[in-house]
Amino acid sequence: MKELLQSHAHECLAGRAETFLRAECLQSEVLVIAPSRGAADDLVRRAASPGLAGAHRMTFTILAAQLAAHRMGTGSKPASQLALEAL
Repeated sequence: MKELLQSHAHECLAGRAETFLRAECLQSEVLVIAPSRGAADDLVRRAASPGLAGAHRMTFTILAAQLAAHRMGTGSKPASQLALEAL
């Protein structure tokens, strides 16, 4: 199930996101994108009872860099660390 949660009120968003994570992580892997890695970690920790497997956490910038690195890897030359950081 794909669901996009968006809100300007943190309490509303956090509650729905925690419920979603508890339900979905039992069935499949979930990608949590947050403004900072710490914010994503906090959300996953709040949603986890004893533990929550299958929750991947990252920022939008890191996601974009990883997708670009994968795309750049299909060419003839690998990208340098400097090029990856520039993305």
